[in-house]
Amino acid sequence: MLTGTGLLIAALVALSGEDATGEEGTPFDPQIAAAAFVKGEAEAPMVYTDRDVSRCSSRWIFHADAVDEGRFPSAAAAAFPEELRLPYAVFAVEFFRTTDMDRPAYRDPVDTVERELQRALAGDERASRRYFEALGRCSLQVEEVRDDPVGPVEGPATPNPETSFERLKTLAGVWQPLGKPESALRIRFYPTADGSVLVEEWTRNGQPHSLTLYHRDGDALWATHYCPQGNQPRLELVPDSDGAIRFAFRDATDLDPA
Repeated sequence: MLTGTGLLIAALVALSGEDATGEEGTPFDPQIAAAAFVKGEAEAPMVYTDRDVSRCSSRWIFHADAVDEGRFPSAAAAAFPEELRLPYAVFAVEFFRTTDMDRPAYRDPVDTVERELQRALAGDERASRRYFEALGRCSLQVEEVRDDPVGPVEGPATPNPETSFERLKTLAGVWQPLGKPESALRIRFYPTADGSVLVEEWTRNGQPHSLTLYHRDGDALWATHYCPQGNQPRLELVPDSDGAIRFAFRDATDLDPA
């Protein structure tokens, strides 16, 4: 079973496409994308409601996956400003994550965002502006992300790495996208090194795709992801207020900081 990003992208891919219309026939232009993002940022609210947060979470999840899967031309992706690159997009997903999800608002972009991206990649400048302006309106430079904060809010509890690791081990087995038996994706979890390491192995059509290793380090719990792009980001277990097991990016090997 997949949740979050996997389900959203599965739903988007399942949508029937329409013929692109508008300004087409020219290559995708990253400068137009960057300018549209800046324009959207100028229109972004300084206070986000729960509905805004849910909608923005959906948008950033889609964009993070689109960048990670290489849907943008490599030259264009290399020309993106920092705000449109993968690390920023992943941070934005975490920033807008909420336990008070407005599900209709979260699913609202599903009907349009895939079509916008397809048209943008086909050279439709209007679609490109719509796509990136919407991301800009989900700027991280905000003052508040709740409707009506009431009183002091306690911070997330410090997670117990041993308990979290044991919970992760219960994932042992082979998983596939929910409701999509034809999918070629399989995710296998299994322990190794006498139970001190949990392996998360992704395959497509039986071929290795990527790998993540979870292991303890004293009072910390780490996840090292071995990416098909040839880099290895490391993530550490962080506090979470809703009882979820959540990791935050710490560093990466074989990755150009630029």
